[in-house]
Amino acid sequence: MNKTSKHHVRTALFYLAVLVAARPSAIGQGVVHSQPATNGIYAEISMSTQEAALSSQVVRYCFLTTNESGAKIAYPKAEYLCRARLLDEHGSNMPPTALGRAVGNHFTDLKAFSRNKLETTGGRGSDLLRPRIEWIYKDSGAAKDFPAPGALFDIPKAGKYMLQLEFQVFEQVHRGTNFIYNLTIIPTVDVPVNKR
Repeated sequence: MNKTSKHHVRTALFYLAVLVAARPSAIGQGVVHSQPATNGIYAEISMSTQEAALSSQVVRYCFLTTNESGAKIAYPKAEYLCRARLLDEHGSNMPPTALGRAVGNHFTDLKAFSRNKLETTGGRGSDLLRPRIEWIYKDSGAAKDFPAPGALFDIPKAGKYMLQLEFQVFEQVHRGTNFIYNLTIIPTVDVPVNKR
């Protein structure tokens, strides 16, 4: 095998490893999805077991798209990204903790694209902080951690609960020689939760 072929094999193996590691689900875990938004973007949630997430463990999520060509999204800061509710077996809301009140507390305030409302990452040159913008695909999106249900809500007793998560992101869309960012509210995803 020549040097170029070895490079291509290594590159292909690297991207395969990224694709396998990118989605939050793993063997022995259950997965639930939201319905796709009108632009095809949806949320995938990985659960601790086949049946439910555990109240004491972080919730792994990623965004995927039904679009064959993928989509480029920008992530709002935590106070805008996700609105969460936890319901008991009778459909009653569980009270949020201080962290639960802070997460998504400005969800409805996000109306239009604004750099200062986006999650940032290290930049280059004079732009030290850049908006976090990522490509998502039909079968691949980077997995992220969301706080454990038990950290977000006061869950006084063991039992079965339903965590409802509603996310929003910006989709980057080409318009001529420019980009626009469309706010996408992803339909609520129901995540079964067990407290032992």
